[in-house]
Amino acid sequence: MKKILAYVLPLVMLTALLFFTLTSYSKIKTVPVNKIENTEQLSGRELAKRYCTMCHLFPEPSLLDKTTWAEKVLPNMGLRLGVKDPKTDPYKDLDPKEIQIIKSLNIFPNNQIILDDDWQKIIKYYKTEAPSKLPVAKNNTPVDNNLMPFEAQYITVGENKMPMVTMLEFNKKTSELYIGDFNNLYAVKNTGELTGHWKLNSPATHAEFRDNKSPLVLGIGNFAPSDQENGMLASLYPSQDDNDNIFIQNLKRPVYFVSGDLNNDRKKDVVVCNFGNYTGKLSWYDGFNSKKEHVLSYLPGARVAYIKDMNKDGKPDVIALMAQAFERVSIFYNQGNNIFEEEKVVEFPPVYGVSYLELVDMNKDGYNDLIISNGDNWDLSPIEKPYHGFRIYLNDGKNHFKESYFYPLSGCSKVMTGDFDGDDDLDIVAISFYSQLDKPNESFVYLQNDGKMNFTASYLPQAKDGKWLTMEIADFNNDKKDDVLLGSFIYNIAEMGKAATAAGHTKFSQVLLLTQKK
Repeated sequence: MKKILAYVLPLVMLTALLFFTLTSYSKIKTVPVNKIENTEQLSGRELAKRYCTMCHLFPEPSLLDKTTWAEKVLPNMGLRLGVKDPKTDPYKDLDPKEIQIIKSLNIFPNNQIILDDDWQKIIKYYKTEAPSKLPVAKNNTPVDNNLMPFEAQYITVGENKMPMVTMLEFNKKTSELYIGDFNNLYAVKNTGELTGHWKLNSPATHAEFRDNKSPLVLGIGNFAPSDQENGMLASLYPSQDDNDNIFIQNLKRPVYFVSGDLNNDRKKDVVVCNFGNYTGKLSWYDGFNSKKEHVLSYLPGARVAYIKDMNKDGKPDVIALMAQAFERVSIFYNQGNNIFEEEKVVEFPPVYGVSYLELVDMNKDGYNDLIISNGDNWDLSPIEKPYHGFRIYLNDGKNHFKESYFYPLSGCSKVMTGDFDGDDDLDIVAISFYSQLDKPNESFVYLQNDGKMNFTASYLPQAKDGKWLTMEIADFNNDKKDDVLLGSFIYNIAEMGKAATAAGHTKFSQVLLLTQKK
């Protein structure tokens, strides 16, 4: 078995709910308390707005319950403002390299940058105004399980008893499904034949297939949240022609990439999403050349990107979903000469946990709309949130986006579209990774579109048989109809126990294959 380069999953973990930095990509600048201007007349809300909005949208107290604010979020916020907490060690369980990087960034400054009285006002404001308990999400979408167009099958590869699927990618040319199961990468035919197995240094996250060339694969390098530059984009196996071999290293937890010609030189370029942790970036490389990097954004949390001409000026633009507290969708408009200008078109509070973006024309008016999932709950506030789910934002033709539909789904990790009922409009499928144990069958939902953007939901009993982190749409069984493939990721033994309780058994496959009924 051939040892190759490493990649990792799109496990979008928000390790910092409130990212209180005064710069986006360098050391935090601290100001001694005795030099801070007089703020005695400011209320707790005014002070919170002042400090929070230095980096992201203001988080209203209503977004979290009192306990979560008091015991999780506010103590972490205090550390970022230099307020010491003897009960909390921000460097606990981190390796020395990670600690060194975080200290060099001054994420947790030694100098307090807020007056004690002001800090107490902020604490009191959130404790007073936050609800004791968040409301339950209201779902107004009708449910009819008879509309479910899929029947379920299971795909099991390898010997891992605990599935840890981080990537599903389908190669249309070879009709092979590539399954990244932690440190293993498998290629499988729809006959069940295993056509490839590579042992990796770290889990796979994304792949792109090229005619008669090695697939390109991406890797974080560090599975857990990290600012170390151990990720890489590389050819899966070497080619005799050196021009076909791709190798871009020193990436900061990259989770996605997309290729296209951005500068009209008839050569493919590549946009790479360096998710990172406290730091990160969104970059593109001219001609896949690692020495020709152009940084679009130094913010962490770059999750997914597309290359499209959004303003129809003949030049390809970059559309990106940014997470990690800087929750937004931005369009980077191509100005020519390798220059791009960013415009934020949708923005969310830091607790939303955006997780995926689909760029598609939902209402067939000729303009690209946005479907955004949010449900990353691996952070300081792992509670049920009524605003988790996915939203459709319609484009008015001028790249102004307005929310037209919301489907609540706790812990929603991905949303995708396809015509699954053969009526020539786009239906929706979505998965939840942080699903409720009492409703495990609702961790996958199919929404049938009646053609007028009215949806009816259907659930699948077999959805309880895994924890769905990733999803792919492809014609796996070659019947000229889109199938849906779900990848299960169970992080540790404790999660295995929860999954077994919900499913009623302890044997889990890596992939749930949903083929359309005959």
